[in-house]
Amino acid sequence: MDSNAIIASLPVAGADRAVLIDAANTAFERVIERIEPNDEELTRSLWDAGDYIDSWLATDLVDK
Repeated sequence: MDSNAIIASLPVAGADRAVLIDAANTAFERVIERIEPNDEELTRSLWDAGDYIDSWLATDLVDK
């Protein structure tokens, strides 16, 4: 993902949403490797990149 990418409006959709989901999953994998959770399977089952992008990506993060 281009580190200079700009989110101009929410909700994101289409190709932009797919790129953001991929980036969120990549970041999640890095975190999992670092924290070494006691129950990795449970931790993975609770992660939903699509929900994160749709519900938690806040309007205050959008470039104005």
